[in-house]
Amino acid sequence: MRPSIHRTAHRILGGALLALLALLAHVGIARAAEDADAFDILGFRLGMTQAEVEARFRQLNPDVELKVRQATYRYSDGLNEHQTEAFLDRIEGIIKYDRATKEILQVTVQFSPPPDGGRVMQVMRNERDIVNPVTLAEYRQALIGKYGPPTRDRNASIDWFFPAGTAPCSNSASGPAADQLNTMIQGTAAARERMLADPSMCPSFLTFRVQGDPVRSGFARLVDVPNALRTLQAANAWVAQQQADAEARRKAAGRGPQL
Repeated sequence: MRPSIHRTAHRILGGALLALLALLAHVGIARAAEDADAFDILGFRLGMTQAEVEARFRQLNPDVELKVRQATYRYSDGLNEHQTEAFLDRIEGIIKYDRATKEILQVTVQFSPPPDGGRVMQVMRNERDIVNPVTLAEYRQALIGKYGPPTRDRNASIDWFFPAGTAPCSNSASGPAADQLNTMIQGTAAARERMLADPSMCPSFLTFRVQGDPVRSGFARLVDVPNALRTLQAANAWVAQQQADAEARRKAAGRGPQL
């Protein structure tokens, strides 16, 4: 079952909510964490809590207006529609905006869903109408200087997969931000089943896509693929159980026909 997801949004009113949720334990997490530490987008890192994300936004722009987007999963008891309690889905903030030039730099941070949620599993950076742009060669050199040699280099499209030595099993064009698991994995049906059974097979990735020379716009995405797979599978099971419970309650309350 793939539960549908419904999102709402609200602005933070004073102070940050602290999300004290444990990181998922899995084989090789120490090594994966070491590799992940080498990658960030503007200081936003995989595994951050809500409080850490909000603090980083305000370090970059003390006047930033944050939008907190919440979501719910919808399910049915076979007769009536239900939804889970709202949970943190993503936080969006504009780091830079120039009304005169229309230059904008925006960051969106997505969190893993319950029941194992509350940690950053994806960071996206959108930048356009860059004032005083550098050449494509300079932009690429800056990226390689920060992140090291890329796994895949197609000039204006550069990818890093980590931990080192893992073969990509994620589509970096769409990535695991999608609501359904089948958008995260490529390959044969048998290969997909193995990856879902052992998400550690899939590396995480950082990808940059830039346009123009000099570069006038760019997009970047940093994704924790293994934990995204784990938490989304756990979310599916969590909602499936709620649906089964709702169906059982409805059937137990049912009455036979009056004869």
